[in-house]
Amino acid sequence: MTNKILFKFNIQSISDVITNSSSELFVFKNKSSYDEVIELLNRIYPDWRNEYEEPVQAKTLDDLGSYLDWIYTPWSCYENKKTVTRENSIQTKLAVKFHLQPKDIYENWKEWDPKADSHKLRDLRLSEKGIEMIREKMSDNEWALYSITDNPDWDYQEKLMKVASRYHLG
Repeated sequence: MTNKILFKFNIQSISDVITNSSSELFVFKNKSSYDEVIELLNRIYPDWRNEYEEPVQAKTLDDLGSYLDWIYTPWSCYENKKTVTRENSIQTKLAVKFHLQPKDIYENWKEWDPKADSHKLRDLRLSEKGIEMIREKMSDNEWALYSITDNPDWDYQEKLMKVASRYHLG
């Protein structure tokens, strides 16, 4: 008996198999202006507006906390990590990246016990003050481009990945 391949599917992630959908976020860094980002998008993908929102300066996002979670504190950082401590947590790394102290930006930093609760790291909540402190320190040259609908054209995603970081939002 011989095996034949009847169909071959290129799967981007397991969530595509489960949900058959994916939203995308592209982050452009070191692009000094909105016009520069638009020019780049138009060169790479002239019809990008059919699949993506207008780019927005990341620091001005209404839901900056969610953006920071995706970009700076990905859950995958904790896979296979032996022991999470306050010193090596991604939340501490986020604070340090912006030259801040975790105790100053998280509402419940004092109550968090990484030894007892390492699987609930997402339960740490950025305070409004913390979000504003980070917003003040974020670069003006970081731009976010969100997909409008699920499953934007994969060929163009590959082209965009050459000039921006891609985050699969599920």
